Amino acid sequence: MAVANPELTLEPQAKKKKKGFGIGLDVSAFFPSDRDIVRAFAAANYGIGLSPTNINFRPGTHFIWDIGLNGDSRAGSRYFTVAPTFGVIYSPQNEDSQSTFRPYFAARVGPYYADYSILRNNTRFKDRGFGWNGNVEAGLFLTDKIRVSVRYDKFSEKDGFDLGGLRAGVTWQFLRF
Repeated sequence: MAVANPELTLEPQAKKKKKGFGIGLDVSAFFPSDRDIVRAFAAANYGIGLSPTNINFRPGTHFIWDIGLNGDSRAGSRYFTVAPTFGVIYSPQNEDSQSTFRPYFAARVGPYYADYSILRNNTRFKDRGFGWNGNVEAGLFLTDKIRVSVRYDKFSEKDGFDLGGLRAGVTWQFLRF
């Protein structure tokens, strides 16, 4: 004869999955790594705008994706890149900490699309096309909607230009899907 223990036969309640994808306000500074890009544009460009975001506040190692948008226009030269990248994010879990701040590290790779027209040494280089991007990022989640980060992007070269560099920014995700 078997006796059922009600505590053991109850199904565990499903955890409510937090949404990570949304739209955020992004304030950033970008510092190009390619000397020719610095000469054609500037040593830094600053931006504020809306961007797709994927804030993953959970501790541990997880799959993550990102869409990086970048561009500039000065003195007759311009460029624009779109880089959807995929990889992993690691955020350590510290059970003893009373802080809501959580550091994270991410690494991603993926394709990119570039459209540019850049004047270098009195020669115009103009192209549209695809290449490869890799990036690493370190940051701090201040809350489950706000993060500060530093990211380095390396792009495969086109016409000798690397459209990558270092980005420092703050993102506030105000809308989630």
